[in-house]
Amino acid sequence: MKRSRPRRRTTFLTILTLLLGTLSMLGTAAPAHAASTCNGSTVSGKFTPGIDALDMDNQAFEVAVTSAVCTTSNPDITSARMEGHGSGPFSCTTGEIKGKGTIFWNDGSSNGLNSTVEWTLTNVTGGNLIQGTVKSGEFKGEKFRVEAVGGSNPTECTKPNGLKSFAATGSMQTTPA
Repeated sequence: MKRSRPRRRTTFLTILTLLLGTLSMLGTAAPAHAASTCNGSTVSGKFTPGIDALDMDNQAFEVAVTSAVCTTSNPDITSARMEGHGSGPFSCTTGEIKGKGTIFWNDGSSNGLNSTVEWTLTNVTGGNLIQGTVKSGEFKGEKFRVEAVGGSNPTECTKPNGLKSFAATGSMQTTPA
């Protein structure tokens, strides 16, 4: 029996509709976000001129985070280092320092992978918290967080020159926004 033209057209339109529907779903799928976690990090910070218990002076702040072991969705990344700097009014008990930094992800290549981050440093009970956003590079758009626990002697806040630096342990991570 001879097939009619409308049947071929219907078959063609059905296939085309299915193909376009599949392609449209691929085009609108949310991008995969990869979280990273680096536990057992060493966190060091330097305040200039130095923070004290009472005065909330403008401080320059330098931070370095070294993470020997990181777990990410990128199996090539094994460790990371973040270096940053910022400034703002800060004391031993309150304040915010806003800053920027670069995370250098060790993926075993000579090129390496980098992320730029913008963050805010705040005081939390028993340490410091850096939170912000990955602005470019690996993990772009994700939330960025460093938790530093201990590492300073609170009595330094009562001394004339105040607390100038700390060396703490903690973690560094990125999470989907």
